[in-house]
Amino acid sequence: MGRPLSGVPHVGRRTETRKDGTKYIYERTTIYDPQTKKIKVLGCKLIGKILKGSNEIIKTRPKKPAAPKPVAPVKVARSHVGASEILDFVGKQSGIDACILRSLPQAEALKAISLARYLAACDRKTLPGIETWQLNHQIPYLEPLTERVYGTLFEQIGRNESWIQNYFRHIASTLEKEPALALDSTTFSTYSTNLKEARYGFNKDADGLPTIKFVTLYSVKNRLPIAYCKQPGNIPDVISIQTALKQLSVLGVTKPLIVTDNGYYSMVEFLDSNMKFLTLASRSATWLRDIVEEALAKLDNLDNICPYDTQVKGKTVSKMQEFSRLRHRSTASAKAGETQKFSRRIYVHILRNSEIQTCKTRALEEELTALRSTVLSGEELSESAAKKVEKYLILSRQGRGGKVTVKFNREAFNETAKFFGLFVLVSNKAQDCFEALEDYRLREKTEEAFGIYKEYCDGRKPRVWTGDRLRGRQFVQFIALSYRCWLIGKVREIKELLAKWLVEKEKKSEKSKAEKLLSWLDNRSLAQILDWFDCIEETTVASKAGEIRWKTESIERDKFFLSLLGMKI
Repeated sequence: MGRPLSGVPHVGRRTETRKDGTKYIYERTTIYDPQTKKIKVLGCKLIGKILKGSNEIIKTRPKKPAAPKPVAPVKVARSHVGASEILDFVGKQSGIDACILRSLPQAEALKAISLARYLAACDRKTLPGIETWQLNHQIPYLEPLTERVYGTLFEQIGRNESWIQNYFRHIASTLEKEPALALDSTTFSTYSTNLKEARYGFNKDADGLPTIKFVTLYSVKNRLPIAYCKQPGNIPDVISIQTALKQLSVLGVTKPLIVTDNGYYSMVEFLDSNMKFLTLASRSATWLRDIVEEALAKLDNLDNICPYDTQVKGKTVSKMQEFSRLRHRSTASAKAGETQKFSRRIYVHILRNSEIQTCKTRALEEELTALRSTVLSGEELSESAAKKVEKYLILSRQGRGGKVTVKFNREAFNETAKFFGLFVLVSNKAQDCFEALEDYRLREKTEEAFGIYKEYCDGRKPRVWTGDRLRGRQFVQFIALSYRCWLIGKVREIKELLAKWLVEKEKKSEKSKAEKLLSWLDNRSLAQILDWFDCIEETTVASKAGEIRWKTESIERDKFFLSLLGMKI
């Protein structure tokens, strides 16, 4: 009969001899398993070694402790979200983002939106800076926007004209019925010899360089750019209108009113296209002289004062006017190459700004008084001064060698002064005189838009080598311009609302709140407002336990502004 099982582990030593004669001593713990009837090893530990030719056990170093178990990673992200959230709101509310996503493939659309937001948010920064900027700002396109990526994007957009024209049609569909659209142009100077469109012509920057022309259609009520076209720099405004009118005809805009300055004064082109127009005309035009002379006698009546600007008086005259045009195609009434006459009803708005009239009259009086003193002193006159003396002064001498007397020629003075402050608007649309003036004044916002495009959207120089890349780059800059124009219009509405509240609100706390915000907005540009909100940071910490997110706190004035803008706080 065998011994009874004790169940106690047995500790013994085991020796292993290596090829070099070194013996390794192990301490092994075992136990007998009655079920399998085998000895089970519970553990084995190296305690030392005996070198060849020796009997002494050399202790080995203890085994390194096991590495700690890995802790679940914690994801932490921090980004500037203030300006990004405002521009995201602008893109959605204005419909700009939706129009881009409908017009371009998704990847290209997200790249274009991200680049446009960078240009809109950053004051006078060039595109290469977006690689650093996107690291701590939220934009729709999540991959790195390197110079190679956006260069390829510009090439793709420039070669796919359908993308651009689709965007123009989609954004034009957001306009109201019978919108007023301002047509204007600017020029961009370039040193490049690779851009075929760069030619010597009228340079609005007056730097003597070849230019590329940029013609834009701008909604004066929505304050939003609608479409643009690129032309060689030597094309005059009066010719470039032909392309602009053809482009407008495919946008699907319902009965637009085209508002231009006198650089585009070509009524035959407008009448041929059957579009309504409103343009500044020269009062010296032959067919306008008699109309203006007749209206001047009644212009100063109190009934003709502008209701929203008392410095302006105006009167409208309706007239059937005969025009002539050269036929390019044969019709039943005329052959190609023949001159055809036709009549259209034209509305002439004669207006005068009394403030300008007073300033110019006073300036002429002072100039003539100085000329009179110069003549009496016997000083030599310049050629231009001599002509003015001949026109406005009457010189006489008493006897031979007598004293010279100088009198003012009142008739000549009055004939010149009666046209001071006078300007003429011509239209083929039946419209009140002061409604036409309001539409024409809003056209001046295009000049403001061009300033934004050049100064804040990196548009002063083309910065590309090919025409296709220029076309694509201009499209992205055009989107950035749209963001800024829409936001500027919204800020202007907020200012008008706050000014109204200062008059209407009765509570002191509400008036004080409105006054502080209005003062803050009056002393900051749009770039400064976006910079102010760009300091707002959002930190996100995500782990197995969940996700926690927090933002930089905002003061009450900033929250008030965002609420008036329409954003959820």
